[in-house]
Amino acid sequence: MGGRKACVFHLVVVLAIAVRASRGQVLDCNFERDLCQWRQVTGTDNLDWRRRSGSTPSPNTGPSFDHTTGRNGSYIYFDSSQGTEGAKAQLYSPLLTVGRNNYTCLTFWYHMYGEHVSTLTLYHNKTRLWTRSGDQGNVWLQARITITAILHEEIVIEAAKGRGVKGDIAIDDISYRFGPCPAQAILRPTRQPGTTGPTPAPVALSCDFETSDLCGYRQDRRDHFDWVRKAGPSASSHSGPNSDHTMNTNYGKLAS
Repeated sequence: MGGRKACVFHLVVVLAIAVRASRGQVLDCNFERDLCQWRQVTGTDNLDWRRRSGSTPSPNTGPSFDHTTGRNGSYIYFDSSQGTEGAKAQLYSPLLTVGRNNYTCLTFWYHMYGEHVSTLTLYHNKTRLWTRSGDQGNVWLQARITITAILHEEIVIEAAKGRGVKGDIAIDDISYRFGPCPAQAILRPTRQPGTTGPTPAPVALSCDFETSDLCGYRQDRRDHFDWVRKAGPSASSHSGPNSDHTMNTNYGKLAS
């Protein structure tokens, strides 16, 4: 009987944490109307995140469209034409509570394109949870961060300015869910028996084909045709998709 009560109590606690994470701590935001429950700060940074649709003002940097709609929806961005090198813009979350033995998954889409792009970082209590630096290509990419052991504290998304004006950084579609982020499947090749040389590099099994390296996949030279990475409708009429799945636009890439 005691064991049954313990199981019921544990289930209630887990459900309470899940409800608190999914309802009381709503971090989800697509920035179509405002910053949702996220907020700008004063005193600890130099610049602000700006909400925008379409292209950013500076050429050859920043996204041309948002991630949510792939057209004229809104996102927020760090304007690298403002401030001096090293200037920062910080975005604070609502207060979070995640138990030491529980996990939540924070995801968001980021865009870091331009020769002067500096750094985008996610912090909790001055601890770096995730970071990217430099030009990541003219595409929206997804960040996934598993979070645990937070007691009524905030997390911070921080962008830093590089040495020039071609360094805009944008984010969109923040999502927060109970449970750890799904692991990305990795294939670890081995050498064929009797061969020498280095072991082939690990390959991520998941791929959105937005980058030209095909995520480590390669064409089989023993067949008759190759897969082609492209954007937009296929060349043949009445056949193939009109857009990719990742962005659902003519800009996203697919293999056909």
